[in-house]
Amino acid sequence: MASGREGGFESVVGDGGRGNGIATVTGGDQLKKSVGGQLKKGVGGGQLEKSVSGGQFEAIGAGAVVRHGPVVNSGRVEGSVRQLGGESVTLNGGAVITGDLLAPGSPQLTLNGNPIFGGTVQGNGSAQPSNYSITLNGGARLGRLVSRIDPIALPAVAAPPASTGTRDVTLNAAGQEPGGFDTIRDLTLNGNAGIIAVPPGTYRSFTANGGCGFTLGAAGAAQPSIYNMAALTLNGQSSIQVVGPVVLTIGGSMTVNGSMGSAANPLWLTLRVAAGGVTLNGG
Repeated sequence: MASGREGGFESVVGDGGRGNGIATVTGGDQLKKSVGGQLKKGVGGGQLEKSVSGGQFEAIGAGAVVRHGPVVNSGRVEGSVRQLGGESVTLNGGAVITGDLLAPGSPQLTLNGNPIFGGTVQGNGSAQPSNYSITLNGGARLGRLVSRIDPIALPAVAAPPASTGTRDVTLNAAGQEPGGFDTIRDLTLNGNAGIIAVPPGTYRSFTANGGCGFTLGAAGAAQPSIYNMAALTLNGQSSIQVVGPVVLTIGGSMTVNGSMGSAANPLWLTLRVAAGGVTLNGG
């Protein structure tokens, strides 16, 4: 995902956490917009559809589900975001949601400057809450705002198991090797360490700085590769590249100052956050 985009994230709140969990929409109710302009529930695949001429339906598109107002600071989300709580959202500067923002109730919409915005669609859910706002500033981009979408239940995400690794490794230059990953606990990439392929496993803390990054998954795999981490930090144009289906469980909040996922296959990455939230910053 370029510029901190989210694709196919599953979430969510762990014990005692506020949890801005993000989840792929792979099930649950389907919503459709009738010719009369309302959205209606259907059975099946967790996507939204709106009517077009002749009574046909056009997919709004599955994406991420977040419990709280998403935080996108000059980051980019490929697809739609479904927000479950009535919390204010501000998209600033280069913040981009390429699809739609689906929100409960009737938020107040404010457009400042010249954001790129595709308009509003109203669902048939509750008109409440109405005491929060959606604000688009400057060069922000949002496909559409879809209001009155009632929240759905999301499962809790258990904290990942503790790492059994004993080595804390730092790589600073190209060609340096981390050694066997079965004994790695923490891994930090600096300088010209480059992109390091990481096998599935349970780790404690991974950090990538200054354009470095990690490759997760197995190319051509049908089943997801499973990763557990207590903490993950991406700084300064660093990245996580995903080459096959991946389920990544993080123990706490994470901030992405870079890119994460696969632009061509955003649903390859399922990010599960046990407690806390995910903040996307420019990258």
